[in-house]
Amino acid sequence: KANKIWVTWEKQERNVWLSRAFGMPLFVFDLPYGGFRRHLVAVVRTLRTFAEQRPGLVVVQNPSLVLAAMAIQYGKLFKVPIVVDAHNAGLFPEAFVRGGGAKIKLLKSLARYVVRNAALTIVTNFRLKDYVEQNGGKAEVIPDCIPRLAEKKNQLQLSGRVNVMCVCSYDADEPYLEVIEATRKLDSSVCVYMTGDWKNARIMPNALPGNLVLTGFLSRADYVDLLWACDIVMDLTTLEACLVCGAYEGVAAGKPLILSDSKANRAYFKKGVAYAHNTAEDLAQKTVESIRALDRSRREISELRVELETGWEERRKAVADVFAELHRH
Repeated sequence: KANKIWVTWEKQERNVWLSRAFGMPLFVFDLPYGGFRRHLVAVVRTLRTFAEQRPGLVVVQNPSLVLAAMAIQYGKLFKVPIVVDAHNAGLFPEAFVRGGGAKIKLLKSLARYVVRNAALTIVTNFRLKDYVEQNGGKAEVIPDCIPRLAEKKNQLQLSGRVNVMCVCSYDADEPYLEVIEATRKLDSSVCVYMTGDWKNARIMPNALPGNLVLTGFLSRADYVDLLWACDIVMDLTTLEACLVCGAYEGVAAGKPLILSDSKANRAYFKKGVAYAHNTAEDLAQKTVESIRALDRSRREISELRVELETGWEERRKAVADVFAELHRH
């Protein structure tokens, strides 16, 4: 039995890193089916875990909103503090979920309930902390840590003189159409590799530029190989308070970044970055500028990695102190 446990209903690297960092066993219920059956089985397995472990503190990931709300009810019943590690999709479900007005209204209401009733909400940046506190919750900040990438195994031979890896999953917040048009404006010697399953795209142009490669879904090993082989990592979002995973991975691989121009990105990824507006024209312009500054940006990214790792450990200790205080009470 463990005094503190971490529970999630999906496989996600942040859960692995953070649960290890806080010395908490991780329970993952990522089921191979969807809909009502998925939620029902996940609820049963989670409650069984609570009964077996009898934890004094529980951390759950949001999303799932169902998991977070259910855990909070459990916490109220058994006097157990529930900490919610809130991702953007858990705080702002309307930006990620397709559906009618009634569904969105319900999800937004549930998201506000979770924020107000969690003993603590963990978020990745201070803009999200402000949002949680303005909506009646308590929050602490701990960004993703810089991941430890597998060592280079295969040196991929990429097509371009300069190769840009655009991290993409074709979600609603990703301006992938603008990336495609920006690629069309670049010199043909600059090749853009766009990851993710393009079948998930809402719209795709009839004709794609010749210097764009749609990789499709990549295994983790192939994804990391591409990270090592590329020259620049691009990861974009229309969300103002979102720190994207590709940025952390780019820092880990020592690659200069092209990120959306947001206050959250500028506050955290301070060096080795070209900040772009999510338009084809500006993305093309910032890509050209990034190529010109490659050597300087590589040095800056190396410096940034050291700074981020030091700052992350400081945040981990601060959050661990809050966990200990919650657990005592």
